[in-house]
Amino acid sequence: MQIKKKLALFLTVAMLVTSVNISPFTVHAETGGTDPKTGTTVLKLSKAASPAPKSGTTVVKLSKHVHDWEYTANGATLTAECVETAGTCSVTNKKVSLTITATSANYSGSTTGWCEADKVAFELVGKDAWESAVGTAPTIQYTGTTIDDTAYTNEDKLTVGGSYTAYIECDEKKAELSFLVGHVFEGQPYVDVEDGIHHNQKCKYCDNVNQGNHDFDAQPYQTDDTGKHYQKCKVCGNDSAHVVCTPGTAVKEDVVAPTCSDNGSHNDVVYCTVCNQKLSTTPATDFATGNHDFVNKECSVCKVKECVIQGNHDFSKQDITKATLSANGKIVTKCKDCGEIKSTTISYPKTITTVTSATYIGSQIKPAVTVKDANGKVIDATNYTLTYGTNKAYGEGTVTVTFKGNYSGSKKLTFKILPKTTSISSLANASTGITIKWAKNDQATGYKIYRSVNGGSYSLVKNITSNATVSYTDTGATTNGAKYDYKIYAYRTSGSTTYTAAASAVKTIYRLTSTISSAANATSGITVKWAKNSAATGYYVYRSVNGAAYTLIKTITSNGTVSYTDTGAKTNGSKYQYKVVAYKTVSGTTYKSAYSAVKTMYRLTSTISSATNATSGITVKWAKNSKATGYYVYRSVNGGSYSKIATIKSYATISYTDTKATTVGAKYQYKVIAYKTVSGTNYNSASSAVKTTYRLARPAISSASNSAAGKVTVKWNKISKASGYEIKYVTGTTTKTVTVTSGTTVSKVLSSLKKGSTYKIYVRAYKTVSSTKYYSAWSPAKSVKITK
Repeated sequence: MQIKKKLALFLTVAMLVTSVNISPFTVHAETGGTDPKTGTTVLKLSKAASPAPKSGTTVVKLSKHVHDWEYTANGATLTAECVETAGTCSVTNKKVSLTITATSANYSGSTTGWCEADKVAFELVGKDAWESAVGTAPTIQYTGTTIDDTAYTNEDKLTVGGSYTAYIECDEKKAELSFLVGHVFEGQPYVDVEDGIHHNQKCKYCDNVNQGNHDFDAQPYQTDDTGKHYQKCKVCGNDSAHVVCTPGTAVKEDVVAPTCSDNGSHNDVVYCTVCNQKLSTTPATDFATGNHDFVNKECSVCKVKECVIQGNHDFSKQDITKATLSANGKIVTKCKDCGEIKSTTISYPKTITTVTSATYIGSQIKPAVTVKDANGKVIDATNYTLTYGTNKAYGEGTVTVTFKGNYSGSKKLTFKILPKTTSISSLANASTGITIKWAKNDQATGYKIYRSVNGGSYSLVKNITSNATVSYTDTGATTNGAKYDYKIYAYRTSGSTTYTAAASAVKTIYRLTSTISSAANATSGITVKWAKNSAATGYYVYRSVNGAAYTLIKTITSNGTVSYTDTGAKTNGSKYQYKVVAYKTVSGTTYKSAYSAVKTMYRLTSTISSATNATSGITVKWAKNSKATGYYVYRSVNGGSYSKIATIKSYATISYTDTKATTVGAKYQYKVIAYKTVSGTNYNSASSAVKTTYRLARPAISSASNSAAGKVTVKWNKISKASGYEIKYVTGTTTKTVTVTSGTTVSKVLSSLKKGSTYKIYVRAYKTVSSTKYYSAWSPAKSVKITK
């Protein structure tokens, strides 16, 4: 079943007279009146294709499921689609739609009014499907917001201009459509304003007035019954002022001038001074002045030559003065019938040019020539001939211009025949300066390299005397961060004369240096360090593994960062090599330093496992590293600096007893570094983690006796700095331990011992520091048989 709901929508029209389509709605959603921008409802707005440029998607909680509400304007669809896990939603195809269908409508506007929108009606389709699917029926209502806050029912027709809001509500969740209804002036009568300039219309729904100007522009004049003239306004059709025409002074039009033998004519035309309408046209004749009166074969009235009347002039006789290279010439002609003389100036060839230089090609060179007269006009090549010299060898070429016809004289022009220009192929920072490379020029004897520093003047830095040499390192280019510009001139020496080609294009580079300082094993990889270059933008870090090609592994974008830990260097025993390049970026172009020297490191790891008290000192143990040559053992006493106490020369040896760790109660800390010796160079791992212990002497059991039934009394010597003791007693496969929590207690009764069994008894001291116990070595065993 379909329920029709009449809605109205207003669209702002940009002062159009032509018809326009429906504009987009403004859409938002709310939950229980909560502003969607601050509440829990998620509001999504997106662009949709014309004619619906806006759409909105609102996530709301309906009575059964969480759905997406999707809205698009103009034939709009309001869709609820379940977003829960498949199989938990009872909506058919997981979706139910409410379709709002707009009736067809076009709207007319006016120059000052709003779009007419009161005829818009919509159908709300799919209510029953929605209700059956989601359990709640949607409702529609809308309210006025600017016309006395009047509420309109669903069936009301909105006919008053103002702002309105329509709500589609389901289970107290609202989708809101905001719209306006405008004033309607179309079809309303016009009313003249007393000033005669304006006219008004009144909105057919309210008292709003639309005032416009009359428009009489280009409208035809009409005549009323009294003979007065007026125009009709092309907007409203009302009359302009009715006026009587006033004739003006006649003016001459369509004038044809008389001659000595023919009459002329014109029209006397009268126009209205008010409406400019043509009132009358009177033809008139202008009589001829009479016959020609030739004096010296020229009419004294109209100045016509007698030859014009009798026939053409005959100027076949000419007297020519040729133009020279410095003076104009002249052509003088005289009509043999009437004696009329004509004189034409021949402008002399003032500018004669050809190329200043040409590139050697091994055959005759014939450059073009341009000749311009004193007025700057090009003289056609038919007025001269060109004679070229041999023009095959390096040096001076010639072309001779010989004039003919109305010109006389000749001029010899010269130009240089030079080797071809070479080009710079690359500039690169080297360790000792900047290396320039260029294309070989077979025509050259050599090359001259010029350099500019930081925009200064160019100076010669090197004269290369062999054309086979195509690179040069400028060891004077050493200022870090400076801008160096280079250009190269190829030259050819012929006899005692040198011919220099045009300069190559300029190439630019910035001087940069890069110095790597170290590559060292770290806990998580290998750390590379280099010197800071304050003129650089950043650095590139390159790596080679086991002699393979170098690859870029890191780009550093700050010149203040001077270290990088390569966490990809993980393979124990592998050879890692590093080099660093500084770079500088100027106007989008990156300039690089030469590669730094190479730093090599073998990846090594070191893992310490324990540091425990032994009879004669402290024993340190660590994990074996089969890729190492050996190990270094370091010790710190009571928080002092670490010193190397042992060098282990076999990777298979994984423990060391520090017999000098004898200070009772002292804190001893140890760390181990694996090393690998390659070609006489040692490569170290990072330090292992630190292991800590406190030196305690090994107790000795003075007595252990079966003092009572199932009991043994154990006595031992007191250990300095001890916090307490542990007694371990073992019979067969059974081991038990008891603790004595006082460092001054030196005896303990062991009970619940089995008669007939023999027990091995051990004692060790311990020291407690920050809740951690540090133990001495175990005493020698004392055996006791239980006889009681």
